[in-house]
Amino acid sequence: MTRTPHIFFHVQHLLGIGHMKRAEAITAASLAKGCNVTVATGSGRVPFLNRDITPVALPDLKAEDISFSTLVSPTGDPLDPSFWDDRAQRLLNGFVTAQPDILVVEGFPFARRRFRHELLPIIDHARSHDIPVICSLRDIIQPKGKPERLQEVVNWLNSRFNAVMIHGDPSLVTLDASFPPIDEIQPPLIYTGYVNQGDSEPYDQSPLKEQRTEIVVSAGGGAAGRALYEAAIAATKIERNPDILWRILIGPYGDNPIQAIDRTNLVIEPVRNDFQKLLENASLSISQAGYNTCVDLFRAKTSAILIPAAEGGQLEQTIRAELLAQFPGFSAISEDSVTAETLSEAVYKSLNSKKEIAFPQVDLDGANRTVDILTAIVRGGVEDAVTYGLG
Repeated sequence: MTRTPHIFFHVQHLLGIGHMKRAEAITAASLAKGCNVTVATGSGRVPFLNRDITPVALPDLKAEDISFSTLVSPTGDPLDPSFWDDRAQRLLNGFVTAQPDILVVEGFPFARRRFRHELLPIIDHARSHDIPVICSLRDIIQPKGKPERLQEVVNWLNSRFNAVMIHGDPSLVTLDASFPPIDEIQPPLIYTGYVNQGDSEPYDQSPLKEQRTEIVVSAGGGAAGRALYEAAIAATKIERNPDILWRILIGPYGDNPIQAIDRTNLVIEPVRNDFQKLLENASLSISQAGYNTCVDLFRAKTSAILIPAAEGGQLEQTIRAELLAQFPGFSAISEDSVTAETLSEAVYKSLNSKKEIAFPQVDLDGANRTVDILTAIVRGGVEDAVTYGLG
């Protein structure tokens, strides 16, 4: 097969926007390389993706809180069996209509277990028609506490998937850091490098008008960032560096913890289109440790204090923050111990550190390499695709 492939993505937004931003970068790279792309996701999120895709709009839903233990409708109503039946039928109909060359499932079976009733039918349909099935996975996942859950993931992978694409760099972290039984996985694990959403979001690279030294505070989409925002606002009252401006950027799903404020060293505003430029020019970043946030930091090469989101037993960001804190230029504060005082002390140490800053040297071309891997699988099989991966 020499034609460009038709890629079918399944991705679902539940709370933050990280999964959707990564999917958007991959679909943008796919379109740039001439692929046809169909994306199945909640109907309220389809406009968030590139308009040149073919959408399969599914009934939308969200996580009730950061624990992800309960899924509800966008208005907070419980979900009944008919809701899931409707999603499953729409998804299968969309897949059959699209007639894709390859199916890419974001997260499952490592995550998104509640979606198995809609995913297993299209996975089985794909395999019955010799359509490769690929798991798309971030660098670190939420660890599984129960042995039977680990075994379930391995069983689904070995019986239904052709490969696992891990959107990370094995020189920094490998999947076994968050999923130990990787030796039991039979499909190949292919590392793509980190997916750099900046490739799909060009920005003006002219110099910033602001010349004042800044600390940029952000929390991604902001859905779980209130503790970080409040600690940063309180820390600005501790005048260790009175000439530094603290710029707090509120994500689209965050709430502004202070409605009115008048302080010369503090700006609170929505996330800006020139966020990456602000980050590159900042003296310090204070943020959580989500996937996209850390990729932004890798690009910007800006020193950072990481405060990983950990509510609801979430460990993924904590693993990533502790990993990066080993590099001079990064430090970490646990969410349950962050206060104005601990944050102010960390800022003071970071800005006055005499250590030579070092950043992880990781591959940031993950979006393009992902498309090359998918194309190679369609044209020549998984064995051909492995040569495009890292490690």
